Amino acid sequence: MNADIHIRLTTFGPSRLELDCAEQTEVISLRRREKLRGVLALLLCASERTLPRAELARALYDHEQEGRERLEDILNNRSISRVHPCLTREVFFAEIDHVRVTLPAQERFWWDADAFLTLVEEAGCCDEPQRALLLWQQAEALIARGTFLSDDVAAPWREQRIVRRKQEKIDRARRQMLRGLGLSMLALGDAEKAHEYFCDYFQELPSDFHTLEQCMGGLARLQRPDLALHLSQEVELHLARKKIPLVLPPSLRSLGKQFHLGQFEQGTHLSQFSSSKIILGDEKERQALQYQNGSFYPSSFLQDEEGKEQAMIEGDDTMPFLTRRDLFPFLGLAGIAASMEGSIFELPEWEQVSQQGSRKEPPLEATVLAQEQVINACWQLCDAGQFSLAQRLLQPLIETREAALKHQTLARLQAEALRLQSILFAHSLRMQEKVIACLESVRFARLSRDPNTLLASLRQFATALRYTGQEKQMLPVFLEAQLYCNEPTVAPTVRAGIHAGTAVALAYQQRHKEAEFYLQLAWETIEKGDAEQSKPSLAEIDQGKARIAGNEALLALVLGEPKRAWTVLVPYTNNASAATPERNRLEMVNYQSRAALLMGDRECYVTCLRQGLEGAIALQSKKRYAEAITTLKKEIPHSWHQDAPIRAVKEEFGLLREEVQ
Repeated sequence: MNADIHIRLTTFGPSRLELDCAEQTEVISLRRREKLRGVLALLLCASERTLPRAELARALYDHEQEGRERLEDILNNRSISRVHPCLTREVFFAEIDHVRVTLPAQERFWWDADAFLTLVEEAGCCDEPQRALLLWQQAEALIARGTFLSDDVAAPWREQRIVRRKQEKIDRARRQMLRGLGLSMLALGDAEKAHEYFCDYFQELPSDFHTLEQCMGGLARLQRPDLALHLSQEVELHLARKKIPLVLPPSLRSLGKQFHLGQFEQGTHLSQFSSSKIILGDEKERQALQYQNGSFYPSSFLQDEEGKEQAMIEGDDTMPFLTRRDLFPFLGLAGIAASMEGSIFELPEWEQVSQQGSRKEPPLEATVLAQEQVINACWQLCDAGQFSLAQRLLQPLIETREAALKHQTLARLQAEALRLQSILFAHSLRMQEKVIACLESVRFARLSRDPNTLLASLRQFATALRYTGQEKQMLPVFLEAQLYCNEPTVAPTVRAGIHAGTAVALAYQQRHKEAEFYLQLAWETIEKGDAEQSKPSLAEIDQGKARIAGNEALLALVLGEPKRAWTVLVPYTNNASAATPERNRLEMVNYQSRAALLMGDRECYVTCLRQGLEGAIALQSKKRYAEAITTLKKEIPHSWHQDAPIRAVKEEFGLLREEVQ
C-alpha cells in the first residue's frame, strides 16, 4: 500500500471513505457502491481482515463460479479508480491474488468500528478515571454518528456469521460504554446524565441487578431518589416484557419501595450507600477526576451554591430589574441606540410613573430584551476595540446579580455578560479578575440550565487558565464540558469549540493521538454548523471556523509543528472581518510569529512581529501587545537581536530605549 495515502472508512451512519493524499483530505460517499461496501465490510469483519476469494464470492453472490467473475469486476483497477483516481488495487489492498484478498491493518486503513471497539476495551482496562472517561466519550462520539452498516441493513451478506459476530461485539461494547458513562456521571455528581445513560443501558440489559444496585445507591447519595425510583420502575417494565419474565430481587424491590414512600428524607437507607464506591472510590477521588491539583473552585462548590440558590429561582416573579431608563447614559455614550430594534428611549407603559408616583414592575420579557441588546452591543464594541466603552456599558447589567439569581433566563444573560467582561479584563491584562469573572460566569451558567451558555463559559474559563499559566488544569474543565456536548440543544458551533479546546488541552498533556481525534471532530462539527446556518445565539458569539483554526495552530505549536500552524492560519490573518474580528486576528498573527520563529524564518518573523505590535497598539490591547513582545524579549535566539530588521522594529517601537535602561 502506498505509504503516502491513508484511508479512513466510516460505517456508523452513511458509509464514506476519507483519503489523505498529497497533503489533502477528500471525502467520498459510498452510497452508490453497494458491492464495494459489501467487499469492504466482509473483509473488515473477518479475522486478520482477510478472506479467501471463494468465500468472499459466496458471501456476495449465490453461485461461487459466477460470483468469482463478478468479484473480479469489483476488484480490478478500473473499477477501483472510479472511486477515486488516487486509488489502485495496490493502494486499497495489502494483498490480493488468485487465492486471498486482504485489507491493510488499522494504522493504514482506519475503520471506525474497530476504533470504537479499541476505545471501549482501553476504557474498561484503564485505571485512571479521568483518562477512562475521555476514552468512553471518544467511543460515544464515534458511535453517535449512526447505526452500524446503516446503508446495508437489507443486504444478504449481513447474515454472514462474521458480520453477525462483529455486530454482536459492537452491541456488547455499546452496552459497556453506556454503563461506563453512567457510572462516570454518578462519580461526577451529574445525576440526570447518569440516569439518561442508565435508561439506555437497562433497556438493553435489564437483568444486570448489580449495576442497578450501584446506580440506585449513587443516585441516593446525590439526593435524587426520584430518579432512582424511576429507573427501578423502568427496569421492572423491561423485565416483564422479556420472553421469560423476571422480577427484581427482594433487596432492590425493598429499596424502591423506600424511595416511593419518601423514607429517604429520614435517611433510613442512605447509610448502606454512604461508604459505597461507585467506580472512582471515595469523595476525594471523585473530586480528583474533575479538578486534579485544583487551584480553583471545583464544580461541586458551584453546585453547592446552585443548591442554595435554586429555591430562589422558583420563587418571586418581581424584583428590581435593570430598566431601559437605567441604561440611558451608557447607551448615549456608545452611540448604538439607533441600531437597536425599536426605540429604546420610548418608555413603555411599565416604565411610566403613575399618578400615585409609583412605577410598575417591568415584565420579564422586556428586561430580557433590554439586556440582550446591551450584551450584543457590547460585543460589537469589543470587536471594534472599544474595550473601555464596552466595560462601562456592561457594568450596570453585571450589577443586577440579585435579580439573575431568581430567574434562569436572567442567569443566562448574567453568565454571558460575565463571559464578555472576562474577555475585556484580559485585554487590560487584569488576569486575576478575568479568572474570577469566568468562575462567576460558570456559576450563573449552571443556574441557567442552558448547556450552550455553560459550555461557552467553561471554554472561556479554560482560556483564563491558559492565560495564567495553568495549562495542565485545562483538561479537567474540558472534560466536564464534554459531558454536555451531546445535549440536543447544543449548537454545532459551540460543540465544535469544546472539541477544539479539548484537543488543545490534550496537546498540553502531550497526548497526540487523542488531541488529533478531537480536532478532527471539531472540524466535522463546525461544517455541520455551517450547513444549518441558524441565527446565532449569544453563546455562539466568538465561535466559528476562525476560532477552530486558531486552536489547531496552538495545538500544532504545542506539539512542535510550526509549519502546520503557519499554514492553517494563512486564510484568517490577512484582514479582519465580521467572522474574524481584529482582536482574534491579532492573536493568530502572534501565533504565526511564534511559528516563524520555530521554523527559523527571520523575514516572516519580523513581518508578523511588526503586524502584531502595530495592531495591538491600534487596538489598545495590552494582551495582544504582551503576546507579541514576549517572543521578541524571551524566545528569539540571542544572535537575532543584532539583525538589522529586528533592530529596526525595536527602534520603531521604542524598544531599544528599554534595553538601554
